[in-house]
Amino acid sequence: MLHDILSGWRAGYESHIEVTNLALQKIEKHLEKLNGTVASQQKIIDQNLPHNIAHCSQVKNIEELKENMITGKAIRNYIYGAIGIMGALTGILYVIFEILVR
Repeated sequence: MLHDILSGWRAGYESHIEVTNLALQKIEKHLEKLNGTVASQQKIIDQNLPHNIAHCSQVKNIEELKENMITGKAIRNYIYGAIGIMGALTGILYVIFEILVR
């Protein structure tokens, strides 16, 4: 009886492994197909994609965005500099005030 139970369990286990292997083979074939498609699409993109903006139809918009980014960065740095100078002047005035009061 135990032999029948174990042989039934083993048969079920082996069939489960076989089904799993078939599913994995299907997945592997699908991935191979996708990899070939991705490689061919990458080749097309590399051939057709400009590697600089000189040939792009949106060059003016890109340059305008770059200028705005540079301007924003300059303004931010100016504000940080002004805050730093104000802090330094406040410190100097405090020291002078302390010297005069004593």
